Amino acid sequence: MVKFVLERFYLFAILMFCILLLTYPATFSKDVLSGLALWGQNILPTLLPFVLFSKLILATKTTSVKTFSIGKKFKFDTLLFRVYVNSLICGYPIGAKCTSQLFFKRKIDSATAFNLSLLCSNASPIYLIATISNSFLGGFGTPILLCSHYLSAIVNWLIFRKKSNGVFCTFPTKENPQIDTMTDTIFTVLNVGGYVAVFYMISQMICFVFSLDPTNPFVAFLMGLLEMTNGANLLSKCLDTKVVAPLISGLVSFGGLCVFFQTLPFIKQCKIKTAPYVIAKITQGAIATILCWIFSLVTF
Repeated sequence: MVKFVLERFYLFAILMFCILLLTYPATFSKDVLSGLALWGQNILPTLLPFVLFSKLILATKTTSVKTFSIGKKFKFDTLLFRVYVNSLICGYPIGAKCTSQLFFKRKIDSATAFNLSLLCSNASPIYLIATISNSFLGGFGTPILLCSHYLSAIVNWLIFRKKSNGVFCTFPTKENPQIDTMTDTIFTVLNVGGYVAVFYMISQMICFVFSLDPTNPFVAFLMGLLEMTNGANLLSKCLDTKVVAPLISGLVSFGGLCVFFQTLPFIKQCKIKTAPYVIAKITQGAIATILCWIFSLVTF
């Protein structure tokens, strides 16, 4: 029943957005361009090179699997650790994409893919430092944002992780890393830009239909639930920096619907159920908000 209602609501929302776009093409076409500008200025310069480098790392030939341990309880395969490092460097949605590639090649099972999707679900440090901290928060609390964001993913992984078989085996890759990797990189980056532009337009449509004021903190937060970069930008203009930093940390850790729809095809490929993943992302956002608030109290 719930699935039926959600599907009907999804179709109804798409129909309404299409009607609005046909009724006010000039207005909302400009919003698409504004969304592309937001992506081009804040995401593209850092995402493109790091995605390329991460793919070149994963494309290296691997003939064996090595593990290392932290204590007696936690064991990590070096291949999975490389995916985690790539997700830290590149941010959304590279962790989910790399995870789906391993699952598609039958190197990991679905439970391992779910665990990786939790641990590798984060924004890049360049995005947090350059865009969130420096551009939106005026350089406020960069270490606090980084710690709260990445610790929230680790805590979330400890809470929701499943028993898994780890890495099954690895095979030498047959791709041409210079050709296939660059092509896939361009498609990945353009895919992110398309989602950012569309969700920016949708947020503007919602404000237009319901006569919402984006300078209102509550409205700004709702816009962040749709697209985190736009929401973080709006929130930074509404509230004091010390108040808004935990909220932005929570938004970025949750990712918003824009990031969710970017990662959805990858988690579906890994046979991961949507509901547990969404619950885990909501929990991660809440954990990041609390951690950032605590760190802010202790530091300032």
